[in-house]
Amino acid sequence: MAKKKGSRVASFRNDERAEAAPVRIAILDDQPLVILGLTVALEETGNFTLCGQATTIPDARELVEQVRPDVTILDLSLGGRDGVEFLEELHRAHPAGKILVLTACDENLYARWAFRAGADGYLMKTAGPEEVIAALRSILKGNKAASESLQQAALARALSEGGDPVTPLHGLSQRELQVFSHLGGGKTSSEIAGLLSLGIKTIGTYRERLKDKLGLLTGIELEEAARQYVRNGIVPEVGKRSG
Repeated sequence: MAKKKGSRVASFRNDERAEAAPVRIAILDDQPLVILGLTVALEETGNFTLCGQATTIPDARELVEQVRPDVTILDLSLGGRDGVEFLEELHRAHPAGKILVLTACDENLYARWAFRAGADGYLMKTAGPEEVIAALRSILKGNKAASESLQQAALARALSEGGDPVTPLHGLSQRELQVFSHLGGGKTSSEIAGLLSLGIKTIGTYRERLKDKLGLLTGIELEEAARQYVRNGIVPEVGKRSG
């Protein structure tokens, strides 16, 4: 995440925080520029300090165990794997620590699973430094943090009559969504099985469930729908091809 040129993140105004030791932040991300940008923005405030960074899940697991950060900033695609389950693992291992997800994974699909797994905040990597700092301050006060668009979408769903999913993908389970997303990224069933630590037959079962829920007839249609979503944000229409 690049820091905007000429912008400066304001420090805490709270006297109690100003007198306390800086909040210790661990960054778990495999993109060096993101780590650099976050580090500069955080330390510029004078209220946060980087206590460690990791670019792989094994290193991240060891870092959090040893350092016990106040807040962990996590990319869900750390190490090329699906990070919701790892997020849940981090939450169990260090429940006193806060977790802010900062990722490119679509907030409209992944945020609800992340919060259920133990996240305290969820932002996309398009967020600016000021938004990240504001989210950190919010979760340190015991609140949940999310983008304005995600908050508005959640409010719209809460107020909608009947409470039906906004899109067909909202009706998928966490595992189904994981498989669908990996298919869209061009992964084969064997590769997905390895990424999710599942058997190849289990992946086949998930593919059949996805076809049924999305009204698709063949595996080729499923893979094309997944690619269209990942590349262009086009959500499949339920039943479109099932007639």
